[in-house]
Amino acid sequence: MKTVGTPGQSYIEIKNSKFHGFAVHAADETVAQAEIGAAKQRHPGASAHAYAYTYDDYVKFHDGGEPGGTAGLPMMEIIKKQGISNVICIVSRYYGGTHLGAGGLARAFGLACAAALGNAEIKTLKQAREYWFSVGYTLHGKIEHWLANSPFVLLDTQFSAGVDLHVLVFATDDDGFKQQLSEITSGSVVPVIIGEGHY
Repeated sequence: MKTVGTPGQSYIEIKNSKFHGFAVHAADETVAQAEIGAAKQRHPGASAHAYAYTYDDYVKFHDGGEPGGTAGLPMMEIIKKQGISNVICIVSRYYGGTHLGAGGLARAFGLACAAALGNAEIKTLKQAREYWFSVGYTLHGKIEHWLANSPFVLLDTQFSAGVDLHVLVFATDDDGFKQQLSEITSGSVVPVIIGEGHY
């Protein structure tokens, strides 16, 4: 899955109308609504704030005061065409006094959205699981060496009665992780899934 890392911005001007685009990562509705509010604060004098966002299988877009179908939908089509998810793109328009027509508006909002996405850092997220497991101190060095030379990501280590490890494992490496851990610990350690999603 592709999504936005570092946000992207854009600016275009057509017949004195100014379009300010902003594309940013949004994992849920709460974040998306907060970004819409922030855009309105950045551009309080704008005549319209159109947006399009998608996360997981959810899709929403809005024309923000422009005629129906001339802003939000063209922006959503750009997002879908680029195959990006967990993202919101907002375009704030300052009306320049000249009507652009439905086709002109659709092109302008689509262009501002595409440019904002083009200026953003696009990251590829992969399905992964977070595992927790505990080993004795005698095994800690061996486990640490193994993890350091593997595709698995050690997120945290806690020292108590034993050594508690928090590890991120991508789905493509899941079977190998469990098999190797079992071999190293002679089957005495079974990792527990404590989180799952795209990373």
